[in-house]
Amino acid sequence: MTIALVDANNFYVSCERIFNPALEGRPVVVLSNNDGCVVARSNEAKALGIRMGQPFFQWRELAQRHGVTVLSSIYALYADLSRRLMGVLAADSPMQEVYSIDECFLDLRGISADYAVLGQDMRRRVRRWLGLHVSVGFASTKTLAKLANHCAKKRPEMEGVCASDALPAAAQARLLDETPVGEVWGIGARSAAVLEAQGVRTVAEFMRMDPGFLRRRFGVTVPRIRRELQGEACLAVEGLATPRQQIQSTRSFGLPVEGIAELREALTLFVARAGERLRTAGQETGLVTVFIRTSPFR
Repeated sequence: MTIALVDANNFYVSCERIFNPALEGRPVVVLSNNDGCVVARSNEAKALGIRMGQPFFQWRELAQRHGVTVLSSIYALYADLSRRLMGVLAADSPMQEVYSIDECFLDLRGISADYAVLGQDMRRRVRRWLGLHVSVGFASTKTLAKLANHCAKKRPEMEGVCASDALPAAAQARLLDETPVGEVWGIGARSAAVLEAQGVRTVAEFMRMDPGFLRRRFGVTVPRIRRELQGEACLAVEGLATPRQQIQSTRSFGLPVEGIAELREALTLFVARAGERLRTAGQETGLVTVFIRTSPFR
């Protein structure tokens, strides 16, 4: 079985550039609903060190110094282009799982193809018809497809497409050796910190861990991720996802947050992300809950 993960690059910024081509090649940042936090960055903005979720007031001076274009988010525009993107990609597979506003899984079982060629064809069609850039990862499981997509984005020589099963064995081993465990889909910041405390910093080291220890320490989820990385498909592509009973947007901060203003801006970003997922799922909610807690490692 082969699964593709297609992800639009810097999606909100790319949507803005479609309607304002003058933004191409310039540092661009999109802010959350109340213009508080960063929710999207162009590659040029990333190169300046502007971080995802960072409050605007922390880098306002940097933006002025480097001529960064700062935009308010227009979620109606992004949702419309997302629907068009998913419609284009649905033609390549009988089973599509829309995972978020800018990415989807495609189940390609029974489809015989040169996946590197298919991936470039997807990229050309999306670029020609919508003006968006996408990266494509192909693999035998959803977790590996996510990892392949990460590789396609980060390595220019891949030209936006990575078919992990087609890579030479040495290249596959290098990918696992060089990718931090925290980059793996499903390994959150807290789990990554626990793994790193055990001396596990890369995907390759994670795959060599004792499954019994992982099960005792993390329950069933993390051992399942390990099995997926070893090529055992544990997660199916779900064309019609069952309605979620709960949608969460949670993060661990890389640095201590000590000010109320900074905390308020971060909460704004997380609420906006949860709302984005809610709209993508076509659902409504009657309750929003916010929780905050201090680090268990301090």
